[in-house]
Amino acid sequence: IGLYVLGWAACCSISFGPLSSIGEWWAQPLAFQKAIVYSLLFELLGFGCGSGPLTARYIPPVGGFLYFLRPGTTKAAPFPSAPLIGGIRRSFLDIALYAATIGCAGTYILSAQPASALLWALAVLVPLSGLCDKTLFLAARAEHYWTTIMVFVLANDWLAGAAWIQLALWFWAGISKLNVHFPAVVCVMSSNSPMLRSERSKKSLYRSYPDDLRPSKKASVLAAFGIALELSVPLTLLL
Repeated sequence: IGLYVLGWAACCSISFGPLSSIGEWWAQPLAFQKAIVYSLLFELLGFGCGSGPLTARYIPPVGGFLYFLRPGTTKAAPFPSAPLIGGIRRSFLDIALYAATIGCAGTYILSAQPASALLWALAVLVPLSGLCDKTLFLAARAEHYWTTIMVFVLANDWLAGAAWIQLALWFWAGISKLNVHFPAVVCVMSSNSPMLRSERSKKSLYRSYPDDLRPSKKASVLAAFGIALELSVPLTLLL
């Protein structure tokens, strides 16, 4: 996480000056735009949630660009039988669209004063790549970053639009957890966390470890608290 933030700060320093003056520029509009494009690039390259041992990637610890730039690798086309954009194997068109997306995003974050045309290019390239391979659209976390880029290019008051996107993401993420399975998610994730060192505390999240692995009342309470916290942030801001 520290390297992720440092990478964004380094890209912003190209536009605003040394990292030592980050307190003066971290909230600038361009710094926010670079954060969104940088995050899109970070995910598309495979350095985000799909990297490291938790996703069975050891040596090398990333997949991403190692797959997406290789002809013949498996893809998930939304329309498999469609000519040119269909099929189940990555073609040179898929690779070209992916490479163009990476190139535009990289150029944007490494430019001192990036051209708005690069944002328009990303607004077009991300869904085009998704039409060839929906894996790319999902890997880019397009519901976060592409929607925000669309606000950059289409809205006059894009800061307000970006804020509404963040509120919607928080709110509906909280709503999606109002179901019967979320206590089990909290139970397993919390007991697997390296931050929770107590064996007794880990076992207390289950009804009767190891015979009954359903979530305990404690896990259900933690799940309810997490949902309330996640919903309170956007609701408080809206009010």
